[in-house]
Parts: sequence; C-alpha cells; structure tokens
Amino acid sequence: MKAFCVSFLLLAGVTTSPASEKPANKADLPKPVQQTVERESTGAEIVELSSEVEHGKITYEVALKVNGHSRDVSVDVKGRIVEVEEEVELASLPADVRLAIQRAAGDGRVVKVEAVIKGSLSTGYLEAYEALVQHRGRIKEVKVNAKGRLLKDHY
Repeated sequence: MKAFCVSFLLLAGVTTSPASEKPANKADLPKPVQQTVERESTGAEIVELSSEVEHGKITYEVALKVNGHSRDVSVDVKGRIVEVEEEVELASLPADVRLAIQRAAGDGRVVKVEAVIKGSLSTGYLEAYEALVQHRGRIKEVKVNAKGRLLKDHY
C-alpha cells in the first residue's frame, strides 16, 4: 500500500517520502529475500522494490500487479513474509467493514481498499482493511478491523 500511497499522493500533488525508504535492486537484495521475491512474483509484474528501516529493522517491499490489482509483500532480511497488502473490491467486504469504511469516507470517494494480512497469504491472518479516500483534493486513510471497528482515520 505504501507504494500506491506515495504514487497516488504524487499524482494528487502531495509529496511524502519516508526518510528511511529507498528504491532497491533485486540483485542487491539478500539471497533469502531474492528467493522470496522470486517466488511471490511468479505470474505477477514487479512494479517496485524498496527497502525501509523501521524501528532499527530492515524490511524489503515488493509492489506487484497481479491479475489487474495490486499486492505489496513485505519481507524481512531472512526472507520471511512479514505482511501482505492485497487490493480488494469494496463490494466484496463483509457488510460491517464496508459500512464502517463508507461512514468514515463520508462524501469522499473510496479510491482503493486493501486487506492487510500479517504473514503470508497462505498462513497469515487478516489484521485489518485499509482504504484510501479522496475528499476535496486530500487523501485520507481509513483502517478498520475485520469486525468493522474503526482503527485509524486521518489525512
């Protein structure tokens, strides 16, 4: 989602750039990360690779385009999948989640929704849903849990 947020915000005329996030080349990644990126990108287009230092830990993110939607996979230095953000359709969400996002959006437009999975798609668990809402030229991120409880709502 970070890659989409940054790209979308740049298109919207807003600039944001975490000081610790930087582009990465596949050949420069640690071998276990390269292997995970290779496995996770099978049948997908790699849109962007980046590395980030957060709380003193390095993670790598591969932004993918899979069957017309986005998927961002965060990987630790040992090649373990930390988190996956998978684009989903608003209409496909459980009613409580969809309604919470729509309420938080108000008269704004929901531009994108992602399911946030801790761990891999096959063995992880759904942590939350994140929605990007455009309202009067600004972007707002709305985050709700699987039961539709608002976790974060800010510009």
